[in-house]
Amino acid sequence: MVQVSVVCLVLAFCLLYWLQRLAPALTAPLWRGGARLLPAGAWREQCEQRGRLPVKSGCGQCNGCDRTGGGCH
Repeated sequence: MVQVSVVCLVLAFCLLYWLQRLAPALTAPLWRGGARLLPAGAWREQCEQRGRLPVKSGCGQCNGCDRTGGGCH
């Protein structure tokens, strides 16, 4: 019984990890909800940071698009 619980816990962590990597918009509400449940502190700040979606600018192919006005290609 304990083994099944451990395996389910590991699978849940793996699922959340890959969802965070592949589709961060799906996990952002989970992180924000988790941050509301935690008391003020370092863990709450980390959850709030993970709940914020990054602002993308440029074409997404390189780092210089937003600085050089799109002339990096």
